[in-house]
Amino acid sequence: MIRITGGEFRGRLLKTPPGKKTRPSHSMLRQALYNSIQTRLSGARVLDLFSGSGALGFEALSRGAKEVVFVESSSGAIGAIKENIKILKVESQCQLIPFPIDRARKKLSESEAFDLVLADPPYHEGWEFWMFDQIPWSKVINKGGLFCVEWYKKDRLLPERFEPPCGEEESPSTLVLQKVREKNYGESWLTTYERTV
Repeated sequence: MIRITGGEFRGRLLKTPPGKKTRPSHSMLRQALYNSIQTRLSGARVLDLFSGSGALGFEALSRGAKEVVFVESSSGAIGAIKENIKILKVESQCQLIPFPIDRARKKLSESEAFDLVLADPPYHEGWEFWMFDQIPWSKVINKGGLFCVEWYKKDRLLPERFEPPCGEEESPSTLVLQKVREKNYGESWLTTYERTV
């Protein structure tokens, strides 16, 4: 069980997936994340990638987000998200896409864009770099929207600025993700980008 750290549901406990396959975000890191973006949450449409228990998305709802879309493929985690939606009684504000992120891309590109994208992928698997190259960002995130990613700093650093590769559907002139904040919490790093173009 993990506890929501702030907002309407502060102190409420959330179910977590069984076993050790899912690594929940530490409460200190979640608090730090939401303290840094609190002013951007009111009425926001939020995408929670690699959702696990859904803690990041539910924290966003608790702090004023309008709706959250969860993307998760693990059956245990999907079950936990569904239970947590019922526990908090937020069925009308939540959507669950029960696919791996590589299969969810098409559905995401066809939906309304998001104001905030959260990602807490498994460590040591390179998903943070995959997301930059493979997510159709110009369709997924609104101009001025934020992309917040938790990751483990090994021998590669996340870029200061991201533009889609030349020759892709999105030209560099249509999208720029600019790093606006980065801080480490123990072995975890939390990096925030803003869509500036």
